[in-house]
Amino acid sequence: MVKYTLVLNGRHNGPTINFLPIEPQVGQLLHTADPKSPYYLIECITQSIDDEFVELHVKKFENKLSAVNRVNGFY
Repeated sequence: MVKYTLVLNGRHNGPTINFLPIEPQVGQLLHTADPKSPYYLIECITQSIDDEFVELHVKKFENKLSAVNRVNGFY
């Protein structure tokens, strides 16, 4: 089973994510159902050979409004 970790500014950020409903791709936004929670834009995806962890290098936005204003094509 693949596990995901968020990498923000070169550092692991937050808990390990054991499940995502979709396979993550560069350019997608990750967030919880709460519009006031942080949104994360996936900028790069890395995985080492024979490693169960996939690193999602992300850019963090404070909330949905911040992401809408700064991500082209997101509304």
